Amino acid sequence: MVLFLVLSASMLPLSAQTGRNIDTLGTLTITGLKRTQERVVRSIINVNEGSAITAEELDRIEQDLMKSGIFSSVALELDYQRETDSTDLIVRLTEKWTLIPVPYFASDGTSLSGGLFLIESNLLGFNTFLLSALYGGTDSGLRGLMVFNNPSLGGSSWSLSAVGGFGTTSVENRLADGTLIRAYDTEYLHTGIGLGYLWNSWFQTEAMVRVRSWQPSSFTAGVDTVALGDLLYAEPSLTMHYDRTRLSHVLLVGTAASASARVLVPHGGWELSGEVSWGIRTLSDHRLQLLASGGYGDMPTIAESSIDARDGYRTLPFQKTTADTWASGSVRYDIPLFHGSWGTPVLTPYWETGVFSTELIDRQVFYGPGIGFRVYLKQIALPAMGVDLAYNIPDAFWSFSITVGMPL
Repeated sequence: MVLFLVLSASMLPLSAQTGRNIDTLGTLTITGLKRTQERVVRSIINVNEGSAITAEELDRIEQDLMKSGIFSSVALELDYQRETDSTDLIVRLTEKWTLIPVPYFASDGTSLSGGLFLIESNLLGFNTFLLSALYGGTDSGLRGLMVFNNPSLGGSSWSLSAVGGFGTTSVENRLADGTLIRAYDTEYLHTGIGLGYLWNSWFQTEAMVRVRSWQPSSFTAGVDTVALGDLLYAEPSLTMHYDRTRLSHVLLVGTAASASARVLVPHGGWELSGEVSWGIRTLSDHRLQLLASGGYGDMPTIAESSIDARDGYRTLPFQKTTADTWASGSVRYDIPLFHGSWGTPVLTPYWETGVFSTELIDRQVFYGPGIGFRVYLKQIALPAMGVDLAYNIPDAFWSFSITVGMPL
């Protein structure tokens, strides 16, 4: 991934090299756009001609453009105009492929699922994300999914998102030692709409309301002997995002955090959760990352959070673990193997430790080592493949997963 900033000292006042105001911004010129609307780029840049800019502001512009996910390279050039005592800014961009048909495959070694996802991450050139999918598997029937997100309504700080899904799936909940908690089939339908606000380049809030319907059947008892009934509820939620990260090749370094709350109406379930990550670049392009996350709540069984299949919980059974209360800490070290013209493979050894419980399941401790492998494509804004192998020491359990075509 190409990241560079062209700053010619001979073209800039001395203040540009000290972090103080460079000068009054003269003209802003954007080149390289083929599909993206220029007003979208200007909204991301968020500086006005005639205003004062600093070296720190230029760094922020470069990072915001790269983290938008629609450009594979960004170059900023400055041209000081002595006649007007102002500095012109030229932004040179290379766009990524954004309309992507993605074959999808996932497996834990005992079951598999697959399908086709159609992703448009820059719909009509407005930096709008649209995903539609049909998929199924050995443990499920046909399922559908739609996700929409416009991060800047009309170039404003407001964002709009919508989600919907339907299908039939088989659910099996187990502990790492193999103990069956419950198994059942269910038909489901869900939809939701959300509104967010970007307060500045690093802090955002979002409120969303989802409506979910579950119709379980074919219940098999384990630790849980009470069959699940139909459930229909509304789920309002509020999420806050803090993001002070920057791209280093394909990896994010810096600090990011989020906190969320959700409730179930009219059933009275509730949950609070949060996570924080901190990454620092080591050597030339490696990353040391610390992760911590947790949640606490009281939810109906079918609405409990799925905590497996994500960083910090990879030693748990893949797609089989839900919880009311959970916490985890993880140390990860990312090693890019090489940087090719097409993308970058990354190897990640890690150690994680944590605990979880539900109303029925007493406190379960998990910890152990693991190793992950990701392939990041330069022209596509998601990993092409992910593989994880982890060992849960307390239960002597190996957890394996492979996913092709979706972010992990």
